[in-house]
Formats: sequence, C-alpha cells, structure tokens
Amino acid sequence: MRTGTDKTTTVRILGTLIAPTSGSATVAGIPVGSASAAEIRQRISVMPESPGLYQRLTVTENLDYFARLYGLPAAGGAHQRGAGRRRPQRSRA
Repeated sequence: MRTGTDKTTTVRILGTLIAPTSGSATVAGIPVGSASAAEIRQRISVMPESPGLYQRLTVTENLDYFARLYGLPAAGGAHQRGAGRRRPQRSRA
C-alpha cells in the first residue's frame, strides 16, 4: 500500500474512533454511525501503531481500564486471579 491513501482514516472510521464525513460503511453487518458505535466496539478490536498503553499498568489492568472507557464490563474469571499483583518497577537510569 502507498502512503497518503487514507488507510489510517478508513481504519479509524471503521473502528468508530472518528465519524465519517460522507459515504457509508458497515462492520460485521452493522452500519457505521454514532448510534451503533458501542455495538461495533464490542465486536472488533483496533490496534494502532502507537497503542498508548500505560506503562505502569499490567496488561490486564490496561485492558480493564480501556474496556471500562468503552462501557464494557470489567474482566472476570481467570483475569481476576492476578488482581492486586503488581509487576516489579523498572529502574530508570
């Protein structure tokens, strides 16, 4: 793929991260739009080049945090077994 072909914009629209300015699209049979954004987000995942995760949180803590931002339930079951455990802090030189 070439640069400047709006790939990033297309992925952001399909992932409901930004609203389309014209046209229409569907994701998993659901029309893209503000009314259906939550339903689409519950069915797909988008991993940007720079994910913007919080380095001080564990993987599970990051997943829980962002799930709650999108109105999804907190992780349950096996994910909770490690709750409260913190990974060792890295020393910064």
